[in-house]
Amino acid sequence: MKNLLQNIIAGIVAGVIIGIPLVGALNYINPKPVGSPHVLIETGYASGSATYIGDGDFVTAAHVVSGIFGIVPVDKVFISFKDGLNLEGKVTYYDPYRDIAVVHVEKSINVTPAKVNCSVPNIGDKLISYGNPWDEKFLYSRFEIVGDASSVHGWKEVIPVLGTNVWGMSGGGVFNENGELMGVDVGVMIVENSKIFQAVGFAYIVPAYSFCEVIGYEG
Repeated sequence: MKNLLQNIIAGIVAGVIIGIPLVGALNYINPKPVGSPHVLIETGYASGSATYIGDGDFVTAAHVVSGIFGIVPVDKVFISFKDGLNLEGKVTYYDPYRDIAVVHVEKSINVTPAKVNCSVPNIGDKLISYGNPWDEKFLYSRFEIVGDASSVHGWKEVIPVLGTNVWGMSGGGVFNENGELMGVDVGVMIVENSKIFQAVGFAYIVPAYSFCEVIGYEG
């Protein structure tokens, strides 16, 4: 339970830091439109981001759609597209330790879904994270993979990235230069200094390869 709470806190803390500018002229990719799969998620308890992956399914972070104490998900999820389309969905997959959830809507959706890439990314890969930080909506942030996958802060498997990450971006899709979904943004790195928790300029993503099979995606 302690690790699970740390997991949830790590996601929430992304809401209290303002993105830290990256140092150096890194050769980042330019964000490419991938249709309109990026959405805002609201539950009444929290808000965050998600990505439409087809067949009425949206993938997001479990803590975005968690209910009381993060043990079970909320009953209803409200989804908003940038073009004004609003839908109501239900959580059909929920794994707080992997920090991945799937929200399903029954209504037909005329939106191009994101293509999920289930391969293993490499250190140094440049990525684009889409989300809804703070009071802003439908923005993007540049990420770079800076380490190997590991189990930290209660997450079963996450990859560290360098980049700006703010509350509301949790659950948002992280894409490669080909516009393929490589993972889900789940939170920031937190360090403890003299009993003070401090967020730094690193974040974590759950790689797509770690959830492709469990959510039944065949990429």
